[in-house]
Amino acid sequence: YIETLRYAATQTLSAGEILNDLSLTSLYEFARLNKLIPLTVGISSALQPSSDKEKQLVQYWKSEAASAVFLEYKKLDLIKRIVALADERGISMTFFKGYLLAKLYPDFAMRNSSDTDILVEPAQLNEVFSMLEELGYYHQSDVDTENVYTYIYNEDGFQVHKLEIHTSLFEDLHGAKLEIFESLKLSSPEKNIYEDFCGISLQTLNY
Repeated sequence: YIETLRYAATQTLSAGEILNDLSLTSLYEFARLNKLIPLTVGISSALQPSSDKEKQLVQYWKSEAASAVFLEYKKLDLIKRIVALADERGISMTFFKGYLLAKLYPDFAMRNSSDTDILVEPAQLNEVFSMLEELGYYHQSDVDTENVYTYIYNEDGFQVHKLEIHTSLFEDLHGAKLEIFESLKLSSPEKNIYEDFCGISLQTLNY
């Protein structure tokens, strides 16, 4: 399974290179558990389906991958709107964790993200909340923690995008450990950089 992922990630996939002892069904189940349906869908054509059941699985796989990719493009459109409005209003937003890591995939949409993590200044929280609600997001306050606020964007009753608004990188730390990390100033604006992500300039953490 790990070997097949390497072929998928490097786009060097060919029928002769795929491990023969991994069944199509097993590969699909592993990929689904790891949220890698879009990344692995190309492998399904190299592992020739040997039964009607496997042929149906390949069709379902392709359909599921297409839906996941479409959703990632929808999220990208929403991110563009958020960034444009934040820039217009002078709101600083630092994107970190998974969303920027999608650049490591052959196509960013192959990464099936569960949420988007954004670090904001506590002093700008109310402005951020107001902006998100203006863009159609709603606050899922029942899952909030001390330094993380969750906002959801729904469309036709379906969750399209989940945002986690952070006011600290170290929400699980307290006391001496927190003081050590905060002294490093890892999230200070002067240490941030801008990265191009699918045509958007996103602020992120330099380290």
